[in-house]
Amino acid sequence: MKDLLRRLLSIPDGHEGRAARLIAMIFMMSAATVLLKAAQSGLFLEAYPRSAIPWAFAVSAVTLATASSLCVSLSPRLGPARLASASLLVMIVILLGLRVCLLSHAAPVRFLTYVLIDASLGVMIVQVWSTAAAACDARTARRLLPIAGLGAGTAWTIGGFTVPVLTKWIGAEELLLIAPVLLVGTYVTLRRVVALDVDPHARRGRRRQG
Repeated sequence: MKDLLRRLLSIPDGHEGRAARLIAMIFMMSAATVLLKAAQSGLFLEAYPRSAIPWAFAVSAVTLATASSLCVSLSPRLGPARLASASLLVMIVILLGLRVCLLSHAAPVRFLTYVLIDASLGVMIVQVWSTAAAACDARTARRLLPIAGLGAGTAWTIGGFTVPVLTKWIGAEELLLIAPVLLVGTYVTLRRVVALDVDPHARRGRRRQG
């Protein structure tokens, strides 16, 4: 079975474990993304009309640009692995905090939820994929990264069928409690990828000189 999967996915010899870790990491991150995009739109539209979405998107774009600029400035010192770990942990805290705030049922909280989910996802996805790229060398990246992308495709496909049913069953608010569980799994898998697959020199950023 292992040899069959290796041949079907064209996994380079000796990289089966690395491919499995990358697929798992990207799958869990993408599954959380599917849940959060559903929660984002569902919660927002409960309080605002569709005509308000461009305003929320504009605020999200500014927030994402600010967060991305901060990541760019920190990247040389922290490196992709630390930034990815930090983005996952920050997002988990944000989601749990938003779920508590949503107990107030205030419309501005739903606007804030839209903005923070959008901006946080933008940062997290880039940083996790950066770690996946760091786990590959120039020779294996062309094969392993598309294989890792299968995790994303699978998550979006499964989510497309299950998330609407799940949302109807438990409500959009509760998706903010399920997504952090997947993000914890992403974090644990990412740490394994960093420990086993990322070159030690790439795990830490460069110290500032001068």
